[in-house]
Amino acid sequence: MNCGRHKMPIYAVLCLAIIGGLLLVNGTAWSASWLVNLGLKFGATAIDTTRITLVAAISSAVLIGALWLRPKWQEALSRVAMTTVAFIAAAELAALIAKPVVAGQVQSAITLLYPAIALIGSLAPLVMANHPWMRGTAAPTAASSNGRVITVASIALVVSIAITARVSLHDTIHAEDLSGQGFEPIELDTPSWIGRTLPATGIARHLPILTAKTLEGTSYIVFYNPHCSHCRELFETALANPNDARVIAVEVPPAQSQNIASGDDLGPIDCGTCDKLTLPMGPLWLVDMPTLVRVENGVVTCVATKEFERCVTQP
Repeated sequence: MNCGRHKMPIYAVLCLAIIGGLLLVNGTAWSASWLVNLGLKFGATAIDTTRITLVAAISSAVLIGALWLRPKWQEALSRVAMTTVAFIAAAELAALIAKPVVAGQVQSAITLLYPAIALIGSLAPLVMANHPWMRGTAAPTAASSNGRVITVASIALVVSIAITARVSLHDTIHAEDLSGQGFEPIELDTPSWIGRTLPATGIARHLPILTAKTLEGTSYIVFYNPHCSHCRELFETALANPNDARVIAVEVPPAQSQNIASGDDLGPIDCGTCDKLTLPMGPLWLVDMPTLVRVENGVVTCVATKEFERCVTQP
């Protein structure tokens, strides 16, 4: 059946919708590892990179659909979108193939299959763009003002940013995913610390003084980044009155190969009379920030990356 207009936008919207859905459901597990690594070099977390990708996918899909009365613009934007997807997929496939093999691990064929499917699925419409079945015949269209197009584009961008800012994405980037990419990753699996002493968690190997500071009474350990506004809010709200508990602020430094934009410098963090420590420089520390860890007489009893009040003892 001849639809009377080019079918490229249909494939583009479908492709972008699938990408957006996979990112919403699976979080960083479906982010291109080379994009995540690129973001890390500029101080962006895996979640940040995933949100940016999600914003681009959703806003592009909405804008392509909104350009229905501008078929030439619609087709052009669709070509750009499909070309971008093909480039990202090809780069991801190349990065996975070139990734060093870690002893005891086998490269899964499934890992290579997904970017390969994305590459083929995005290249096929581009290769067949001039095929009669794809192009169809010219269809009469109504006029649409540039102002209306700009308005729709702005709304699409604002809505996509609002959606991604509110949705909770899963961060499933692990140390092995970054090995051989110019980083020395050390993953702090804080949720598994509950019920264990600090030496048993492994953190004491990097900060031995933490054990001595948390042996008696209640202590709150906060892993933070001075460039993180949410970290500052934690100290100003949930930990503003710690009820005689010790607060230990542990700064998580960037990896040596990471660059931090000067505009992100918010100055030293204000945590009152807390003890300030810093993890060793050099490695790429994989830990959500902020992370609040409550320690009772040397044993971890609560870990939170949000809803911090549940870990803070109420008066």
